[in-house]
Amino acid sequence: VTDRRGGRGTDYRVDDSDVDGGGGLLLIPAVVPTSQREWTQFLGRTARQDRRGQFCAVLCAKDYASLSSKYKETMPSGGCGLEPVKMILHWGDLETAERIKGSAALYHCGVRVNELCEEVFGKRAEILKDPHARERLVDVCQRLRWMSVAEVDEAFARLPDFDPKRVKTEAKDLGRPEVPPVTTGSMLVPPGSGAPTQVLSGGAKVVIFCLDWSASMKSNDTRTSLNRFQTCVQCILRILKDQVRDNDLVGVVCFGPNVQTIVAPTPKGSGGRMLQTRIASLTPSNAGGTCFYDAVLECLRTLGKPGLVPKEAARWLVCLTDGDDLGSSRPNAHGQMVSQMLASGNVLAALNMARASSLKSEGMELIMATKARAVKIVEQTTVKIASVQSRLTETAMLRGERLLTSAKSLKATAAQSLSDVKTATRSSYSQLRQVGLRSWVGDHLQLVRGYMAAGISNWQEKAMKSYQASKARSLAFLASTRKALLDRVQQAKDATKLQMAAKRSQALKTVEHAKAKAVEAKDKAAAFARDDHVRATALGVAGGMTTLGTTGAATGLCAGTAVGAALGVVPALFTFGLSIPLGAALGGGAGLFMGTAVGATAGAVSGGAAGYGAYAKRGEIQELRSKTISRISSGVDVVKGKATASAEFLKDKASAARARMVMITVGTLKTENVQVIQSWVRQVSAQGGKGVHLGDKDATGIAKAFEVVAEFLAAEVGGATEC
Repeated sequence: VTDRRGGRGTDYRVDDSDVDGGGGLLLIPAVVPTSQREWTQFLGRTARQDRRGQFCAVLCAKDYASLSSKYKETMPSGGCGLEPVKMILHWGDLETAERIKGSAALYHCGVRVNELCEEVFGKRAEILKDPHARERLVDVCQRLRWMSVAEVDEAFARLPDFDPKRVKTEAKDLGRPEVPPVTTGSMLVPPGSGAPTQVLSGGAKVVIFCLDWSASMKSNDTRTSLNRFQTCVQCILRILKDQVRDNDLVGVVCFGPNVQTIVAPTPKGSGGRMLQTRIASLTPSNAGGTCFYDAVLECLRTLGKPGLVPKEAARWLVCLTDGDDLGSSRPNAHGQMVSQMLASGNVLAALNMARASSLKSEGMELIMATKARAVKIVEQTTVKIASVQSRLTETAMLRGERLLTSAKSLKATAAQSLSDVKTATRSSYSQLRQVGLRSWVGDHLQLVRGYMAAGISNWQEKAMKSYQASKARSLAFLASTRKALLDRVQQAKDATKLQMAAKRSQALKTVEHAKAKAVEAKDKAAAFARDDHVRATALGVAGGMTTLGTTGAATGLCAGTAVGAALGVVPALFTFGLSIPLGAALGGGAGLFMGTAVGATAGAVSGGAAGYGAYAKRGEIQELRSKTISRISSGVDVVKGKATASAEFLKDKASAARARMVMITVGTLKTENVQVIQSWVRQVSAQGGKGVHLGDKDATGIAKAFEVVAEFLAAEVGGATEC
């Protein structure tokens, strides 16, 4: 049992011999295609691979009611014959012939339109200056597939001062290529359904857009950068541009908690710019409520106004909303008044509407899918909010840009509000003239209350959101700053600890190395000090410095004094002799310093060398000393013997010589010293016994004379009485 899907590409293979013996696979198609070729493919599903096969079509007459009505033939029913199948295939042949004929008719219609357009555009360009003529040309191009050649000529004959009969043609009138769309009552009827038809007029039509601008239309769930309301506005503008002609009338009605006519039906040709501006500037309301049935009722009343357009002109009502009715007036709470007006069918015979009952289940599925997506979006939004809260707050520049953007947005909103106020004022004035002052005041008082409540609620909500957002950003900034500071401090502490540990380790290593070097230096110094070579050298250096340093100091002092005095002689004439002792003092000091330095250096070098050499040759020196002592001892013994022998002889000789020397010395001392003393006494006497100043030479001579004489007298004479 299968339908069209089993007609191709499916191989039903049967290998059971009992089935083949009973006639083979039984194919039960539930439909017979109108194409003989497709029916052959259907039958090819059985009797395959040299097997037997059979079929039995089980059909529903209602599936072919449109074809039966179209060709005015009744489909056979009952029995087991093939007449129904043959009838369906016959209808298919007729359809194919019609399509071929339609293609030929469309070709000839195209030829005729091309001939007439060449005449208009090439030779009669002045016709195109008329906007109504341009609209008729556009209408012909849009309805070409539904027009015969004669109808094309009739349409072009409506152009001003143009006669299609004067334009020669090669086209043949084969009728209409296709059956045009038709309407019946308030529903669309497909071609070939057999229902009474009404061909759409090529004249003006009325299109009213009924747009929901409640707060729910602000939702951003369209998977685009636009919200629901903006998406609807874009669709209206696209329909206005592509589907509405210049001679059509266009109106706009918006509804939310109340119904408001934004634009009354206006010709597109004269008010197109105004229509686009008004529609593009619409913004959703901040209040809830959806008075859908009241809005539809208002639109139907507008479409039914007498004299708006001819009765046969088409009327279109396009409703755009995202929810059910919520807030319509009590008599129309469930659309009762709308149903009554649609049921009357008097004024709205040409209203184009489409039934949506078959879309109910799909709508429910769409609603469920939308709810699931909404839940997912909420979850994602929650995650994003949590992520955003952990970020740093924006910089001052970014805040400034946002404030500037907000100011621009507020400015645009104010301009839009002003435009809306102007529009509302015009509409309100028109309504005042229609309904009277009392009714108008009552309606507007209620409207003002709603606007005030909505405005206050909106501003309170915005202020609270702004406060909460600022508070959240401030807390997030403080938390992030505190965390960043703590992290920096911790990082600095860790880095300092690591550096201190590294420096401490390095210092310990340095101390240990220094201790090792100090111990090593101490050991080397002790070993060096214990070395006998060093001791000998040090003693030699000390002795040499002492000996030669003293000698050099004396030599330098004498030489420096002499040289300094000699140099002081030259300027003595100018310094009254003071330069001589000064030069002697300076020269002596310099000589003393230089002599000491030179003598000490020479003594240190020679003494150290001598000490080191003496210690190195200590063995040989010791041996030489021993030999010398031995020789001296033997010589001493010899000398002692000789000395003893000659001692007496020398004693005698010495006594005689001593006697002679004493006499000579006494005489000499007496003579010299007495002369010195006498001279001194004379000087003292000359000064009256007051003393006299003696020079260094005189004083030294006198003192020495006294000492010699006194010592001699004490030793030899036995007293100093005579002196």
